[in-house]
Amino acid sequence: MSQYAIKDLERISGVKAGTIRIWEQRYNLLQPMRTETNIRYYQDNDLKKLLNVSMLLDKGMRISKISEFDDSELKEMIAEFIQDGKSLSEQTEFYIQALLVAMLELDEARFNNLFEKSVNEIGFLPTITEFIYPFLVKIGMMFITDEVNIGQEHFISCLIRQKIIAGIDDLPIQIPTKDSYKYVLFLSEGESHEIGLILANYILRSRGYQVIYLGQNVPAKDVQQIVEESKPSHILSIFTASRTPLEYENMLKNYDKAFPDTRIIYSGLSYYRDKMNWQPSKNVKIINGVSDFIDYLN
Repeated sequence: MSQYAIKDLERISGVKAGTIRIWEQRYNLLQPMRTETNIRYYQDNDLKKLLNVSMLLDKGMRISKISEFDDSELKEMIAEFIQDGKSLSEQTEFYIQALLVAMLELDEARFNNLFEKSVNEIGFLPTITEFIYPFLVKIGMMFITDEVNIGQEHFISCLIRQKIIAGIDDLPIQIPTKDSYKYVLFLSEGESHEIGLILANYILRSRGYQVIYLGQNVPAKDVQQIVEESKPSHILSIFTASRTPLEYENMLKNYDKAFPDTRIIYSGLSYYRDKMNWQPSKNVKIINGVSDFIDYLN
């Protein structure tokens, strides 16, 4: 079970720490625990309740009224608001908060409900880029700071992964229309977070590009063999694993040397760029997320 300081609750929920303390004193909203050294901390149930409260406040309800609800009543109220028919674009933060609660509660039904509502309203790709991607960024930061456990992160990541793969399966079967462009997609050895690569696969296929998808944890020698045999116009890889700048520098230099005649697209290197002595070759394009990749293709 995760432990949170009050500043963690403030950052995740958007509710000021001072306001949380007032709600505790006036409405007994949360019941923080204390360490052996008398330091206050909060648990998952407190964060879930605060997120639900925050969402109801955004809908115009008063804290005095919200504080009267028990946890099951809070959940029912949120479900009603999700189905209220209001535009997703008008309440994106509400939906991201609702997804966070779905992750913390391991609530697949709520996730599916939110995802389907968004797809029906704005379409599959906008749902991913405008809704799911910002949510993934948020939980990525929570994972780094140990505010979400690996089971919760895997639970929600697997659901998102399933949705994107289903989206690929739903694409019409067609001969690639852009014959001069062929992409090889892979994650290098030690890389296991595949959602970004699967999304790139969807985007490319939906635009008529030919894709050779290799997946995660692929040794460099095997990538090189595939590239030599298939002669793609581009290769694309995403980096999220924790490595030293020197490890990244050596790996990227080896890729530059191995693929001198292929356009190379990398994502996920923003943290390491200023810490390496590596200068990309003229064949390398570094992108910063989904929107940047779509702009590159346009």
